[in-house]
Amino acid sequence: MRIKTINFFQKGVNPSNLMEKTIADLLRGDKDMRGADLSGFDLRGFKDIGLDRVNFKDANLQGVNLRKVSIKGCNFENAILSYANLSFLASDGSNFTGANLNQADFRRSYLYGANFNNANLQYAKIVNADLRNANFVGADGSSELLLGADFTGSKLDEAKFVRANLKNVVLKRVNGFKADFRMANLEGAIVRDSSFIGADFRSANLEGVNFSNTNLMNAKFEGANLNGIVPQNLGQMIQFIREGER
Repeated sequence: MRIKTINFFQKGVNPSNLMEKTIADLLRGDKDMRGADLSGFDLRGFKDIGLDRVNFKDANLQGVNLRKVSIKGCNFENAILSYANLSFLASDGSNFTGANLNQADFRRSYLYGANFNNANLQYAKIVNADLRNANFVGADGSSELLLGADFTGSKLDEAKFVRANLKNVVLKRVNGFKADFRMANLEGAIVRDSSFIGADFRSANLEGVNFSNTNLMNAKFEGANLNGIVPQNLGQMIQFIREGER
């Protein structure tokens, strides 16, 4: 395989003859790729060298291809990963804090314990992904596609999922303080043993959602579709609260 030589002009990457270093040399060395411009690059060919625990902080990875690659424990803090192909990969424990993941593809990826705090996930595809024990505090997943994703044990405090498609997602033992689900589709979601205090479900599709043993104190449901929700008396309780607020 021909290794593409690229110029780096970022801070923090060694050694002194940085301008002529190749990706392979850096990955074999200290795995420090902070601020590197790898936009549009196909990184699948570097699997044998190893991409686990690489520091990609502040790097430009727009449109990169990491399909089926292991990136466990990598640091993508404030990196640009918009339009990146991150499907079918293993990324447990990776840090995406503040990263731009607009329209990134995470389909069927293993993201156990990953950190997406304050990340931009607008229009991202995270279909049938494993997001157990992940952190999404303050993340923006507006218009995101999250069909069948498993959020068990995750933190969604003040995260935004406006107009997101969360059909059949699993939200067991989740904390979602003031999470924003306005106009989102949560049809068939399992929201069990969780806390969504102050969450906003206005105009959301909650048809068939299972809210068993979930704290919904001060949550907003105006205009939401409550058909077939579980427990069945929850819809009556919400309607009673609505009428009391008028």
